[in-house]
Amino acid sequence: MTLILLAVPQGVGAQDADLYVGFYLGLSRPLDSDFTVRDSGAGTGALAGVKLFFTPHLAFFAEYKYSRASHSLRLFDVSEKFVLEVNHFARGFACHF
Repeated sequence: MTLILLAVPQGVGAQDADLYVGFYLGLSRPLDSDFTVRDSGAGTGALAGVKLFFTPHLAFFAEYKYSRASHSLRLFDVSEKFVLEVNHFARGFACHF
């Protein structure tokens, strides 16, 4: 999915934590087994997260993302439409330079 992301960080304290929310729009392009594009569909999503800074350059982060894309599949004379909805949960450490 090609994404255009807009995230707005909101400082909570003196470099202690950052809360952020955002959304994205994109074009979802699944590939066939020979890596040719068979369909393109609109994709959307939203995200929210928090970064907790331990030092000015090291932070723990946790975030949630929701992604949605719609496609249609055509095989011979049969056509089927389907929607992919995915919930992502991520966490880890971030190094800021």
